Amino acid sequence: MERKVIFFDIDGTLISEKTGEVPESAVEAIHKAQKNGHLAVINTGRTFRLLHIKEMEKVLEIGFDAFICGCGTRIIYRGETLFHRSVEEDMARKVVNALKKYKINGILEGDRDLFMDKSGTKCPEKWQIFNDLYLEVSKSWDSPEVSMDKLYTMVNPESDLDGFRKELEGDFDFIDRERGFYEIVPHGCTKASGIQKLIDHLGISLADTISIGDSNNDLPMLTYTAVSIAMGRHSEGLQDKVDYITKTVEEDGIYHALSHYGLIAE
Repeated sequence: MERKVIFFDIDGTLISEKTGEVPESAVEAIHKAQKNGHLAVINTGRTFRLLHIKEMEKVLEIGFDAFICGCGTRIIYRGETLFHRSVEEDMARKVVNALKKYKINGILEGDRDLFMDKSGTKCPEKWQIFNDLYLEVSKSWDSPEVSMDKLYTMVNPESDLDGFRKELEGDFDFIDRERGFYEIVPHGCTKASGIQKLIDHLGISLADTISIGDSNNDLPMLTYTAVSIAMGRHSEGLQDKVDYITKTVEEDGIYHALSHYGLIAE
């Protein structure tokens, strides 16, 4: 078998959204695939900074060959940054002003820092998880060094999403993450653009790529690689756009998928 490059989403794919853990079977499968000569790559909406919080230690310890971070805004191969696109400071401040103007909760996800609303305003309950996870590692929207590679937002009944989108859509693409959540990424950066840049660097054909994901922000990746796999628990409609549906994270879905495609045959 030709060497394959396997791209993995994190949340809901490697990490169970029920337990918060990476199954041992997934770790075993990835190591077996690497031993057989294949490359294992993280392809995530998380920026580089969000890979270095405590809950991500279990992912980094697996030993991936490369990382595509922030929906293609940064690419790292074996410790070397191959590509990085960051939003200019003036644009980051424009984004902050728009968040305030249109009453939208948001996290500016920078390469080194996160920037959140720390005004003390009560957050909607479903946004509170982000406050709990990131408050200690983030700075204020109004920080003098505000920066961003991408943005993660949540709208609420008071939000003017149409106004917000109209103000920013000339520079950013909006990804609907369902339930009022949106990822907002600079034009031209996607999980697919990251794949192409990485395989160009490696000299590997698109025909030798495989991706595994579970949600709508994985669609650029899943519709780009030669083989696409959805986890057993996935966003509605995803099943019509992939080649194969594996089991859930908790049912050893990663192991099952790599075994199905002969990537971990002894």
